[in-house]
Amino acid sequence: MALNFCSQAFLAFAQIPQYAQWLLHADLVPTYQYEKRVLKLLQWRNPRVRWRLKAPTHLLYLDAINTVFPDARFVMTHRDPVHVMRSVCGLYAEYIGKLTDTLDPHYIGALNVEQWSIGMERALEFRAAGHSHRFYDIDFSSMQRDPIGAVRGLYLAR
Repeated sequence: MALNFCSQAFLAFAQIPQYAQWLLHADLVPTYQYEKRVLKLLQWRNPRVRWRLKAPTHLLYLDAINTVFPDARFVMTHRDPVHVMRSVCGLYAEYIGKLTDTLDPHYIGALNVEQWSIGMERALEFRAAGHSHRFYDIDFSSMQRDPIGAVRGLYLAR
């Protein structure tokens, strides 16, 4: 996605509020089309392999993913939002702090609360629109206690 200049990764490296707002409302269908093309290239010698892509930012663009990858399935981990925000904001602060002398923790907090709140709203709308059967839900704390069991359950649910 970064190769197409449509990536949340850029938000973790700099305080760029205009880009953050643009990205929230950008049409990512072309980005996912490019990603699909790259994935096909990467697997041209073994087309039977199913990709398992992990990127929390996909939560923001489920409609675009659905357009390009209509057979996609989703694994959704459920974790306390307070812990998620603390973790994500800490990561952003770590990266941004290395590249600026004026780190603004309030900006980082507000940015991530907005981005992930919108992502959750979009995910709930996507699921309510008839796509809930495509999701496998995992409780994060259960996964931490028994990661093998959580993955086993995922594969059995296929």
